[in-house]
Amino acid sequence: MTVVIDELVFSDQKRRVSPQTTIAANIANELSILDQKTKEVSSTAVVDLNRLFNRLSTSDEYAFFIYENGEILYWSTNRFVPKYGTLEGTYLYKFLEINKDQFVVKRSVINTSQNRLVEIYGFLTLKSSVPVTKDFTTTGLNAKLFGKSSYDLTIDATQAGDHQIKSPQGIYLFSFSGSDLMKVDYPVYSSVIVLLFVLSIFFYFRAMFFYSGLLNQLGKPFLSIGLMALMLLVLRALMIRFSFPYSVRPYGLFDPIHFAASIVEPSLGDLLLNQICLLILVAYAFRLFYSPIAQLKWNDWGLAAILVLSFLSFFYLTTELQSTLRNSQWELDISKDNSLNIFKLINYLVLFIEGIVFFLTTQLAASRCMVSDKKGRLRILLIVVFLVSGLMAYFSGIGLFIYLCLYLVYLALIIRLKFPDEINKLSYSTFLYFFTASFVVALVSTLVLNEDIKKEDRQDKISLATELLTDNDLTAEFLLSEAKSSIEKDILIQTNISNLFSSKQLIRQRIRRSYLGGYFDKYDIEILLFNGSGKSISNAAATEYAAYKRLYAQDQLATEHKGLYFVSFQFPSVSNQYYLFIDIKRYDTIIGHIIVKLDKKEQLNNSILPRLLFDEASKFTELNHFDYAIFQNGQISSSIGDFNYERDFPPNWQNLPEIFTTGIEVNNYHHLAVQGREANEYFVVSNPVYPMRFMITNFSLFFLFSVVMIILIFFASAIFYNLKKSTVTIAAKVQILLNFAFFLPLIIVSIVVLRLVNNTVKRNIEDNYLEVAASAGRNLTSTMEEFLSAQNENNESLENRVAEISQYSRADINLFNKDGVLIATNQRMIFENQVLSTYASPRAMAEIIENRSSERLYEERVGELVYQSTYVGVRSEQDNELLGILSMPFFESEAQLKRQQTDIVSNILNAFTFIFIVFVLLSFLASRIITYPFKYLTQRIKATTFSNINQPLEWNAEDEIGLMVREYNRMLVNLERSKKELAMSEKESAWREMAQQVAHEIKNPLTPMKLKLQHLKRILTEGKDLNQDFNKPLDSLLNQIESLSDIATSFSSFAKMPIPRNERLDIADALRKAVRLFKADNVEISPNIPRNPVWVEGDANLLGRIFNNLILNAIQAMPEGRKPQLEIQLEETHSKARISVKDNGAGIPDDIRDKIFIPKFSTKVEGSGIGLAIAKRGVEHAGGSIWFETEAGVGTTFFIEFPLTD
Repeated sequence: MTVVIDELVFSDQKRRVSPQTTIAANIANELSILDQKTKEVSSTAVVDLNRLFNRLSTSDEYAFFIYENGEILYWSTNRFVPKYGTLEGTYLYKFLEINKDQFVVKRSVINTSQNRLVEIYGFLTLKSSVPVTKDFTTTGLNAKLFGKSSYDLTIDATQAGDHQIKSPQGIYLFSFSGSDLMKVDYPVYSSVIVLLFVLSIFFYFRAMFFYSGLLNQLGKPFLSIGLMALMLLVLRALMIRFSFPYSVRPYGLFDPIHFAASIVEPSLGDLLLNQICLLILVAYAFRLFYSPIAQLKWNDWGLAAILVLSFLSFFYLTTELQSTLRNSQWELDISKDNSLNIFKLINYLVLFIEGIVFFLTTQLAASRCMVSDKKGRLRILLIVVFLVSGLMAYFSGIGLFIYLCLYLVYLALIIRLKFPDEINKLSYSTFLYFFTASFVVALVSTLVLNEDIKKEDRQDKISLATELLTDNDLTAEFLLSEAKSSIEKDILIQTNISNLFSSKQLIRQRIRRSYLGGYFDKYDIEILLFNGSGKSISNAAATEYAAYKRLYAQDQLATEHKGLYFVSFQFPSVSNQYYLFIDIKRYDTIIGHIIVKLDKKEQLNNSILPRLLFDEASKFTELNHFDYAIFQNGQISSSIGDFNYERDFPPNWQNLPEIFTTGIEVNNYHHLAVQGREANEYFVVSNPVYPMRFMITNFSLFFLFSVVMIILIFFASAIFYNLKKSTVTIAAKVQILLNFAFFLPLIIVSIVVLRLVNNTVKRNIEDNYLEVAASAGRNLTSTMEEFLSAQNENNESLENRVAEISQYSRADINLFNKDGVLIATNQRMIFENQVLSTYASPRAMAEIIENRSSERLYEERVGELVYQSTYVGVRSEQDNELLGILSMPFFESEAQLKRQQTDIVSNILNAFTFIFIVFVLLSFLASRIITYPFKYLTQRIKATTFSNINQPLEWNAEDEIGLMVREYNRMLVNLERSKKELAMSEKESAWREMAQQVAHEIKNPLTPMKLKLQHLKRILTEGKDLNQDFNKPLDSLLNQIESLSDIATSFSSFAKMPIPRNERLDIADALRKAVRLFKADNVEISPNIPRNPVWVEGDANLLGRIFNNLILNAIQAMPEGRKPQLEIQLEETHSKARISVKDNGAGIPDDIRDKIFIPKFSTKVEGSGIGLAIAKRGVEHAGGSIWFETEAGVGTTFFIEFPLTD
């Protein structure tokens, strides 16, 4: 039904609608919003045109611009500011394309209260395609208007046929072409379909558990598990095949863009569902096979299988984590990413579930090892299993071998501490067991992550070496091609190169400062100038332009960019050079030539500019955290970075083979060598060793997440036990309360400290930025005053000064005048490529210009690149008049703040984890100390009996325990008095009852005796025939008298039975002795008694008599003609020894089952009926229990159970 509804209502076809109608409706809705916002702007501007930046809100979604007489008065965004010439005209709505961005423009004209006529333009963005990478901006069509489909928009109405969009007033706006159907979302319908699918899966699970349970009830547990595994596999296969739920509703969790490992793990959500299904299967199998009876049926192969399965679950955890690290788009390493998002939380949850799977399988293996009665064979089996696993792990890799060793240590530890016995209890030992498992899982996860970090670090070093080996610099080539176009159009360069009297140094400075940005710091730059005829102009050499062209402008040296050539030398030293040939024209006539020569230096790039200018296909690798050196013939030819290769690098490094594979560590630096172009050339790339504190922090994150989950499960279990009226031990309560009392304040303090320190660090960074910007502003004051007072457009000296200060402060500088217009910058290419407009931020205009504030710092973004930007008012030194605004964008601000935050979080997490582990152990010891008196009292109270003399307790401390002890001793005195009184009362009652029983029993034989004697008396009195035989009556009398004697003897034995004497004894040996006494040809006994000792507390003589009595009763219970067949078995569970004596007799009738243990009750012709009463008394005195199970016509089984002793 769900599939039918999905197909009829929510199929992919149903989600596609007519684009004409839908886009027109969406445009009408957005235009109505734009009209409303335009009215709000008009109502504000019509009153007063002053302080517009304060009175109007800024927005990128709906941009607004106000012009008066063609001059801009207000702009709500500085991402783009259109020129008035592109806007002028008389219209209501207009389609406009600016820098490949497409808009619908709303025009409104108002006359203000000051009788000033202004034009207001509101922009509705249709398409945004600013030339920046996908990492930093959002490009493409407006999803509110065009859904998920892609269309081409045009102003030409003839190109799109019927696909024309008009405003609600009927004004033609634009046409579109593309898909005939438009894909849209119906969130309500999709939620209904998802809900129906969830209900379907719920009933599917109910059927799965029902039929699996049915197979288990039929005694087929393996088939039950197999059926569940098959049904889970089918469910997951169908969900993956039909991409559910992502095909119905595109949840980010199921989006392959974030994570995709394989066909069975196409997304993080699918990985989570796979682990949940695996956990369900393992938990179900655990429930079936964890019972002691089920474990006793295991053979050696079963134990070996579960041990291998336990290690495989451990290995599975490591491989899945490796897969996640390799295929995910997020970082679990805190040194690279300290943020916490939903994907990382789900990743931690997946790891926690895998840890539970490992925990359950290992619990099963450990508990079976603990109850095994074949210790010798078990040790041999363990050795064989782990030798085979160890060999496999060793040959598979050293990492796997380490994991195996860690697994062995964990298994041995939990067996030694008997943690598996705590699984069914809600005690603090259970808590410690969970913590131990979490510690191991977190430790192995940290090892896997550290291995991945090393592997990634090695790949980065190889990439850097490859980049150094690569001759062409594609980044430089792209930037040079951009610079060539700008230099050719530069009016200042055109004017100065043809002027015989102007300084040509200005041209060189102009090219360096304006067109060769920070990226080219890695090159030695030489700028050669030539006149129109090719003669050298103030160059170091007199070589003409044509000679350079012949030598370097060859086809085999040409790049893909016109006028750019690449020359590489290998001898006498490696040299990579670029030659950029530029022809300077004016009115289509060549008036000069420029050659830009770049000679590559061996250094790394720190500029953000190329990343803002490249398209999505370009690659830009940030590898500036590495040092490196080039070795030729074993000697250092050059080196870059902080590491001193001359002093600290080992001279015999070439003799260390690992430096070429995994690398070596020297002076806290890791070094990797890569073969160069020649056999004697090597690149050694180095970076600081990964800090141990970050490794500990990664461990802390894994461990603390597991701890939080365990605490949640623990409290849920406590609530469940409470609802079941089960109790939690005092030790567990004490330790839980101690942890709660300690960790709650610690967590609160940690959060507060983290917040305070984070705010302090952020404030320090911001203050530093503002101080740098203020210092730059002060240094630019005089130069800016000169430029503004000159009132010309030649800002060469100002830009040179800006470039100098920018290089000194290691930050970009943008300088705006009082009107917010850019007048100088050291990164002109950002503005020429229209990444940003040449106008200041509206917020800066509001604060610095209108509110006269001295400085402000704002968080800004270009696409997805978030950075801090400072704005400082530049003021005159004479009259403090505001000259303009200085802006310094700090592109590394976010990264710098994150580094500081990472250090803080690392320290807090490490301290918290250390304190947590120490305090857990201390709280365990404290609880043992606190609960010791209760255990002591429990043992003494257990020893309190009515039969022995109870000694008073001794407790010297005057505390609550002392008060309890005094009351206990007072109770003992009263108990002794009551015991004596009770003993007298019971004795009298017992003798009274015994007298009644004896009287009853004696009356039975006295009646026939009396009759016989009366008969004998009558015969003797009459004396008629004295020759009669008197033997029979006399024999009868003798038999009855003998019966009376037996009864008296039995009662005497019962009354005089001594108090059993308990001692530690091997009950298996006692049972074997009893069995040997009854072995005969006419009795078949099948004993199942373990050879190893089974120690209990009891009276050896009494237990021997009890065993004899039970066996004798079983033999005597046989019907006539049936050969006695007895099964005698001794089983050892976790804490009990159970003995069973089974016969094949007639069974015990229902009407007498309640009387079996009553003294003097017997079903035999002969016997006193005291044997089972004595047995019951003796067993219970030893702390055991006795009961029986019987079936009419089949037989009876008597059970005796004693507690085991160590």
